[in-house]
Amino acid sequence: NLVTGHIDYRPWTTTDDTFDAVTSPVIKGYTADKLVVPAVSGVKAGDADRVEIVTYVKDAQKAIIKYVNEKGNVELSRDAVAGKSGEAIDYSTVAKISSYKRQGYELVNDGFTNSVNKNFDFDASVDQEFVVTLRERIEPIDPDKPTPTPDKPVDPNDPDTPKWPDPVKDIVNKETVTRTIHYVYEDGSKAKDDVTETLYFKRFAYVNLVTGHVEYRQWTSNDRTFDSVLTPTIKGYTADKNMIPAVTGVEPTAPDIEETVTYVKDAQKAIIKYVNEKGNVELSRDEVLGKSGDAINYSTATKISSYKRQGYELVSDGFTSASNKNFDFDTAFDQEFTV
Repeated sequence: NLVTGHIDYRPWTTTDDTFDAVTSPVIKGYTADKLVVPAVSGVKAGDADRVEIVTYVKDAQKAIIKYVNEKGNVELSRDAVAGKSGEAIDYSTVAKISSYKRQGYELVNDGFTNSVNKNFDFDASVDQEFVVTLRERIEPIDPDKPTPTPDKPVDPNDPDTPKWPDPVKDIVNKETVTRTIHYVYEDGSKAKDDVTETLYFKRFAYVNLVTGHVEYRQWTSNDRTFDSVLTPTIKGYTADKNMIPAVTGVEPTAPDIEETVTYVKDAQKAIIKYVNEKGNVELSRDEVLGKSGDAINYSTATKISSYKRQGYELVSDGFTSASNKNFDFDTAFDQEFTV
């Protein structure tokens, strides 16, 4: 009313008196406490404004840390860590890796620690996985160094060191093969000092510190040949072997070799001559056969008696008076004794 200023209202009209239902938008990694804000119909002009709050709660998440053996990609163990979307994964691989090192493994890759993002993701449908890769530690055993002792630490200075497995006590990474040549007389007594030659073999062993399995490389040697050895001479004796032949291509598994050279006494001859002092004419001679060094089995008594009966007299008995009545050791010349 333009005179009085009174305002008179007609009833409210609207083309829409309904708030439509609203589906809550999806935020990955979160769950809304209201999936839908419901419709409101019959809204009147005097009604108060409405405020609806949809709260998003972080989804529960799970991260799995797998420890696998590089050999065959075999899973050794796994740890599961629970948390919420986007939060830091509260986990450390240090203790478990140390444990595996003490069991003989070595680290290839720590897929958790090396991960750029160590937070839970926003996908609740699939668990996150981190892989820590380990390998069975293979330790070489140098044949030129002492063989390790079972149950002793591999590296005493490393707190995470494993211990040597029991099979190391049976490691064979050094071998010798010896040839001994004995020199004896026929009675078995020693004729010369033994000649000994030894060949040395070695190989690397590789020990799996997890399984204890020992693997060997090929045998090596600077010399696989026993040289030929000439038999030394002993005057008055003949050896049954003039030489011990060489042996080539000796294997480390070959047994030790023993060779025996036997010295046999040479055949010898002694001549006992009976001579007339007058003109030094030989009256007769006797030949006695024997072996080097043996006693000459002979007596001049009978023959001297015979000559005495024939009218001779003894001037000297070069055999009986000889200080050594044994065969000598020279086969080139016969021994001679003069009566």
